Amino acid sequence: MTDPLIVIWAPVYPTESTDRVIAAVHELFPTAACEPVEGALIARSRSLAHLSEHLHRQRILDTARTAITVSRTDDRLHFRLNKQAATVDLLNFAVDSSPELGVLEVVVHLPDGGAATLLDAIAPPTADGVPLTDSSDAE
Repeated sequence: MTDPLIVIWAPVYPTESTDRVIAAVHELFPTAACEPVEGALIARSRSLAHLSEHLHRQRILDTARTAITVSRTDDRLHFRLNKQAATVDLLNFAVDSSPELGVLEVVVHLPDGGAATLLDAIAPPTADGVPLTDSSDAE
């Protein structure tokens, strides 16, 4: 499987520091290359390993599996994360409404397919909260 391309987009409001939004992205995607653009931040990464560690450590694998969508063509994952929670090194999915300070909009591109398999790797299915398989090979 080709390494995924992770693209993160976040608004940067006039009341926010761009550096703090970059720090929030780096809490969850430490290898992301960040680029400020007009009123927003775009970041790119190739690794979901740190994100997977958060999911396991916070014991939110089932939540992740319901919050992360797999495209019909199996070539993309999409999810939204609470930007404010990320500033304090917490992973919190924004599912229904947008949090007050906005979201980190995340799209994982897999040109060769395999998005469902990648989801199983970063957030394996569980039984009674225990991962059925734990390949945690999210690179």
